[in-house]
Amino acid sequence: MAPKRRQQHGKKKGKPSTASASTSAPAQAPATAPASAPASAPAQAPASATWPVTLLNLLPIKLKGLENYRLWKEQVRIITMSFNMERFVVKFLIPEEYANESDRKNDILSKEYQEWLIQDQILYSWLLSSLSEELFPIIARCIHSWEIWNTVNEYMVSELQSRVTELRAELSTIKKTGFLAEYLERIQVIVDSLDDAGDPVSEKEHIEAILAGLPEQYNDCATVIRGRNNPPPLTNVVSLLSIQEAQIEQFNIVVPVECLMPFKPPTAADSTDHDSERPPGPPADDNAPSSSPNCPSDAGRKSRSRRRSGRR
Repeated sequence: MAPKRRQQHGKKKGKPSTASASTSAPAQAPATAPASAPASAPAQAPASATWPVTLLNLLPIKLKGLENYRLWKEQVRIITMSFNMERFVVKFLIPEEYANESDRKNDILSKEYQEWLIQDQILYSWLLSSLSEELFPIIARCIHSWEIWNTVNEYMVSELQSRVTELRAELSTIKKTGFLAEYLERIQVIVDSLDDAGDPVSEKEHIEAILAGLPEQYNDCATVIRGRNNPPPLTNVVSLLSIQEAQIEQFNIVVPVECLMPFKPPTAADSTDHDSERPPGPPADDNAPSSSPNCPSDAGRKSRSRRRSGRR
């Protein structure tokens, strides 16, 4: 169960104890200081509030979205742990607001809770400064540092799940449409994106995604790779596919476009059309002598024999 949130707006704050009030009050300059004396140095904040000045400089990036979420999360975790502030966000432990029932009725906050609240609000401001303005709407209702941490992480996890589903679908449907190097690079981008999203792709899955999207010219090579008892590493698979691509390009024959047109058998209508286009004249006689000297028909040979005997 989430700890009770204390409203900061529209409610009268609890009364601090006398000890805590005296320690938090700023020191005043002595009234009897001579006129020639230099101005007194500003009062220093309690030791518990001095660390954020250094902490603000330890987080150079702002959370923009999924592209740098993992880096932002890891940096916040490391920094808060190194300053012993992890209990405010990751494993938050909130002390009791009131020491006893009497303080509750009089709304007098306990000293432990006041110290925790000061640190919490300092850390709240630091986390807020580490977020880009695009993320402000999702933390509009957060008033404690642990609420910012939980809200941002829940939002990013939801976005990551959607992104992983989208990338996995893209990896399973990608096809090789151009050069092999371009195809492998597209797959590598998807694999890297899944790794950044916290869903790494194993080398076996990587190889299978490559083989599944290859055209049929690579079927023999893919069968050999899949048929091995010990699957080859990714680098060997890429080398084999590169050799296969070179062989395909070497024996690729350029076919004329006319040969790629589908064959259409002649029909009776086509014969009628050809006859109608023939010029008028007597029908062709298959037994008519041929004027060609190479005509193999008997009628042609007899015609040439008669012409030779007439000349004699």
